[in-house]
Amino acid sequence: MSVVDGVVTGGTTSANTIIRAAAADLQGAEEGTCVVTNQAYTDKMVGPAGGTLIYDKGSYSNGWRYLELATDKAGSGHGYFNNNNVIQIDGAMDQSMGAGKANTDAIITAIGSGEYLAMDCRNYSQTGASGITYYDWYMPSRQELDKAISLYPPSDLSSSAYTASTQYLGYYLYVYIYNYDGGAFRFPYMGNITWPIRQF
Repeated sequence: MSVVDGVVTGGTTSANTIIRAAAADLQGAEEGTCVVTNQAYTDKMVGPAGGTLIYDKGSYSNGWRYLELATDKAGSGHGYFNNNNVIQIDGAMDQSMGAGKANTDAIITAIGSGEYLAMDCRNYSQTGASGITYYDWYMPSRQELDKAISLYPPSDLSSSAYTASTQYLGYYLYVYIYNYDGGAFRFPYMGNITWPIRQF
């Protein structure tokens, strides 16, 4: 078992683990002990925030290992941009798993306040079974959105178009949108929805 940046990893996945902690210089409070139940997550299990686990990258790095999909969609009636003011955002072009968070940060930095999909994800919150409310949601990248949609049959999905945070600069500026034709880079029109996710 090891602790890196406050994250405890190791132990088994089928039993409880006892964690004992004390100050490195043995001063101050007495040693504390807690017992935690280890959890092995798999696709479509319920995550800490009450959403659905959609991805396990196999080990912790950069503060996260799993991606959790929100129970609810976000952004109905809103667009990728505020008032359809289309701008190129260089920091929002990553398509990879885990990239949606940085994409979302870049979009919000570039656009600012307003009602648009990335901001809808930033403002989303959801409470898990433990009673803790999580506020760390973001707009998924292309690969994150594709992974989420792949876990559900079409009958379980809304008829609206799902929008990812990933941009693509071609002849025009496009964003990744998944609709009844499947996923593709399309012009960022209004009226889409998105699906918030979070890392843990």
